[in-house]
Amino acid sequence: MKVALTETGKLVKAATAIAKGRYYCPQCHRPLRLCAGRYRNKYFAHVAENKPKLGSEESRRHKIGKTRLRDYFMKLGLEVQTEYYFPSIKRRGDVVVRAHGEIYVIEYQCSPITVSEIRQRTYDYQQVSKHVYWIAGPQHCKEKGLLATMQKFGRYATRYGWWFLAWDALADNTPWLFYQVYRQLFGKITYLKQPLLVNDSKISIQTKPDSLTNSTNLIREVRQLERHVLGTKIDQRYLKVQQLCYEKGHSLLGCPWVVHVPQNCTDFWHLSPPILNRICILLMLEEPNGVNGWISEEVDQEFWNYLVNHHWIVKREQRWQFRGEAVTWFPDASTKMNALKGNLNELRK
Repeated sequence: MKVALTETGKLVKAATAIAKGRYYCPQCHRPLRLCAGRYRNKYFAHVAENKPKLGSEESRRHKIGKTRLRDYFMKLGLEVQTEYYFPSIKRRGDVVVRAHGEIYVIEYQCSPITVSEIRQRTYDYQQVSKHVYWIAGPQHCKEKGLLATMQKFGRYATRYGWWFLAWDALADNTPWLFYQVYRQLFGKITYLKQPLLVNDSKISIQTKPDSLTNSTNLIREVRQLERHVLGTKIDQRYLKVQQLCYEKGHSLLGCPWVVHVPQNCTDFWHLSPPILNRICILLMLEEPNGVNGWISEEVDQEFWNYLVNHHWIVKREQRWQFRGEAVTWFPDASTKMNALKGNLNELRK
């Protein structure tokens, strides 16, 4: 910017301005600073606004969260302390609650943390308490990062299925319970949620309806697979598996219908989308002598159980093989969709 306003409202050129003056933008009236470089003529630039540093905002959120948790448990008449130090493990718990002769440790995690660190700290706390709970801060709960969130904070309970706790103490009065967490075929994480700090008697746990194996859903999945290979959302992971299919004489887009069921799973540990892991497993099962028993660890348990329970595969001499005829591969997506009607009843069994 070559010109600016002085404190008296007069226009001044950068070339004639003095360094100690105060200058303002003629358009937005925000402060300007006079800049000059060794190889560049003098010019005006906007003064950067003071934004709170990420670390300071996290500290404020962390402090407010601990205070609200403490106040909540105190209203229930429970003994509660923040930043309580356990000498035996040399750890300091964010919020420690004593109730019915038990100790409850609550960690509100706003800053970045690794899975290994969470496991180590959880192990340490379990030396002094049977009840250790983690609440994930907003940094851990972005939609595209929910797989990592589940790897770090996910837990399983009969009542809730897979669940985790999350909270932005600067925006919400209460942590949220994310439950009935599932992973769809192409990797998307789905869940139900509700506020946590209410009387347990008022909590109404919803049951997530099973995803229906119907022709509309299945065709939508075939189209989505096409987009990852041929469309505007080409994904190198899909191209890699496509090459593996070609080497076996198959087409990725013509993969067997069986890989589409069940349509939800709880595989939060493999980075690849569940549908690709399933296709790779079918390719491995085509080996003449079958594959070793460890293969079940390479795919979501829901799909593996489906193959076993519906007698697609059988174990012979410690090796898994297809039982009878192998699954049907199709030359392309169109042929696959045309054959859907005959395969739908088989998938629903």
